[in-house]
Amino acid sequence: MATNETTTSYIELSNQGSKLYVEATAAAQKHFLDYLRNISEVIARPYSPATFDGGLRESFDRAGQIHSITVTAVQTTSQKNAEFAEKAAAHVSKVQDSVFHSARGLWNTGLSNLNYVKDTTNAQLDTFSKRVDEIQTRAAAAATAAGTASKN
Repeated sequence: MATNETTTSYIELSNQGSKLYVEATAAAQKHFLDYLRNISEVIARPYSPATFDGGLRESFDRAGQIHSITVTAVQTTSQKNAEFAEKAAAHVSKVQDSVFHSARGLWNTGLSNLNYVKDTTNAQLDTFSKRVDEIQTRAAAAATAAGTASKN
C-alpha cells in the first residue's frame, strides 16, 4: 500500500509541476500580447498636429509612452518571474523530499533483504555444520567399532 501512495504522490507532483509550468507560460504569453497591444495602440494613433513642432512633440510623447509601457512591462515580467521561481523552488523541494523518501525506502528494503539473506545463510551453515559433525561422529564411531571388532 505504501508503494501505491508513493506512486500517487509522484503522479500528483508531476501534475502540479505541469500545471505550474503551463500557468506560468500562459501568463507570460498573455502579458506579452498585452504589451504588444499597448505599444500598437500608441503607434497606431494618427498624428493630429499640423506643425513640425507639434509633430515632434507628439513623437516624443509617444516615445515616452512606449518607454513607460516597456518599463512597466519589464518590472511586471521580473516580478512574475520571481514569483514563478519561488513556486518552482517550492515544487522542486517537494519532489526532492519525495525522491529522498523513496530512496530511503529502497535502501531500507535492500538492507532488509540483505539481512534476510544473511540470516538464512547463517541458519543453513549451522544446519550444514551440525550434519557434518553428525557424519564425523558416526564415521568415528564406525571406525572405532570396526577397530574393536578386528581386534577381537
